[in-house]
Parts: sequence; C-alpha cells; structure tokens
Amino acid sequence: MNMARNTENLLDLRLSDLEAYFVSIGAKPFNARQAYKWIWQKDVLDVDEMTDLPKTLRQTLKENNTLQEPSLGEIQRSKDGTTKLQVVLQDGQAVECVLIPESQRNTLCISSQVGCAVGCRFCYTAGMGFSRNLTVSEIVGQYRLASRYAAEPWGRIDNVVMMGMGEPLYNLEAVVDACDILMDTNALGLGARKVTVSTSGVAPKIPELIERSRVGLAVSLNATTDEQRTKIMPINRKWNIAQLVEQLQKIPKPRRKRVFLEYVMLGGINDTMADAKRLLSIARRTGAKVNLIRFNPHPKADFLSPEEENVLQFQKFLVDNGVGAWLRKSRGQDIHAACGMLGKADKVR
Repeated sequence: MNMARNTENLLDLRLSDLEAYFVSIGAKPFNARQAYKWIWQKDVLDVDEMTDLPKTLRQTLKENNTLQEPSLGEIQRSKDGTTKLQVVLQDGQAVECVLIPESQRNTLCISSQVGCAVGCRFCYTAGMGFSRNLTVSEIVGQYRLASRYAAEPWGRIDNVVMMGMGEPLYNLEAVVDACDILMDTNALGLGARKVTVSTSGVAPKIPELIERSRVGLAVSLNATTDEQRTKIMPINRKWNIAQLVEQLQKIPKPRRKRVFLEYVMLGGINDTMADAKRLLSIARRTGAKVNLIRFNPHPKADFLSPEEENVLQFQKFLVDNGVGAWLRKSRGQDIHAACGMLGKADKVR
C-alpha cells in the first residue's frame, strides 16, 4: 500500500489497500475481505455490526478509522423523471449528480471535483471555478446515496458515467480507485462496460487511465478545427485535436470500441456539414463512436441550440458513412440537470 494514502476513512480504500492496511495494524487479509463485504455489499457503516470481525479489531478500527460518506441534500425531480441529487460533503461544500431512469437501464452521472478549472464556454459548471478534488469516498458516495434513493421506484443503478462536475483526469488517482470499487465484484460489481469516464481532452493522462482502469472513455471533442475548439474550450491551447487523435490511436483496438467522441452541437457554430465531414474523418482515424448532444441553453452562455433539421442531417451523414452516431436525449432541463447545466450546488443551500 502507498503509505501516503489516507487510511483514516476506510471508504477511501480499494480491497488491496484495505488488506495492506489491516496487515499493518496486525489483522489478517481475510479480515479485510470480511470488512469489505460488510461495507460495499451489505451497506454497513457501523463497525460494531461487522460481527465476524474480532472484537479487538473492531475496537482498533473505531479508535483509528471512520466510515464516513457524504450526505444527501436537496432533491429535484424533473417532469421527465430525471432526478438531480445534491451531495453534501464534510466541509460544507456540495456537488450534484443526476439519476436518469430509463426502461432498459438506470444511469447515474457523477461528479469528480467541486467545480471545474477547464473553463469550457458552453458549460454552466465552468462559472463556478475550481474548489477541490473529490476523495474516493465522495465519488463512490454519490453512487451509494443515489442507489438508496432509487431502489424503491426504479431498482438498481446499472450504468455510471463520470460526466458531472469537474475534469476526472485532473483527479486521476481518486477516479481510478473509485472506478475500481464501482466495478469490483467484491464491492459494487457494475462491470467495466457499465462505467465510462469523460475528459475534456487532457491528452497526457489518457494512456495512464487506459493502462490503469478498464473503464470506457468519452472525449469531449465539440469541434473539428483547432480554431473552433480553442474558442469554446481553452484547454485546446494545451492539447489540440491532433494530440488527442494521436493518443486515441494508441489505445489498443479492442479498447477503442469503447471510446466515444462527445460532440455538443452549438447552433451556427459547429453544426454544419463541413463539420460533419471533419468529424467523420476523426472518428474513422480513432475508431471511436459519436455521441451528439444538443446544447442546453443556460444564463451563463450565449450559444444557441442547433436547428433540429441540422442535427438529424448531421447524424444521418455520419451513420450513412459507417460511423456509429447517437443523439443523446436532453433530460432534466427544467431542473438544470441536463448536460452542461450542473453547478448550483457548490455550497449547501
């Protein structure tokens, strides 16, 4: 175990780290597996209820450790069923996650940071600025809180997308560990194909994510020329489209099947057929699929949603030319929960 890792809160530890920690305090690895099962599969956060652990170990854990997760704040439910949950952190700050119930699956969009430093011009969260990274327990805690809320009306949350507040690859250590817990069959057991991490384009971190985690990858491209992309995504000054394409091409081909290009369509800016042709070229070179997202208007951005005819024509061109392209439904606009609209929960209200 990396001894620099915080071991105070046991919810921040993957199984291998929990085993190493237990050994360091004189317990056995199988005791760690027992505790892990109580925590993640039985949803028990009181050490005294972990009855198969030795009493002396339980006392040691109570004296030296916590099982502290965030709490549930304000809940808003959209007319379309989408539900936005405010997740309150120990320091009084808060983030938002969004539960999207569908007939075939239930998806949760979770956050990785309080605020965001990337500054995409079309994103409401950008107006918050950046406060801090979330811990492992705060990231996974969003899933736990939402799962308890969703259990009775909708059942299990079986799909997670890390597309909420923040840039996940700027918080890579905690994100990788949190995804391990989400996917681990000894913990929450979602499976690798049910977890996707999104990035605004932190190109140097993409290989590390692919090497260390089995998650799917979504890259917020949103433009097909550097001139366009720099205007709406300042991060393009650091890592341009060519650099992103290069990193995506290095991903092993089987894994590339789980790479998506996220493309927020801005009316009159990036929704022309010339853009569609350039996007087709990028998708072919990277082997990626495309998610098209209509811009969701909000007070902090002057952009317009694209005309529906342009959206459908754009999608048809990609599909007719052999690229998988889907239109992502805009859900929860009336409660400020749609893509690019999170960010009102930086402080507990």
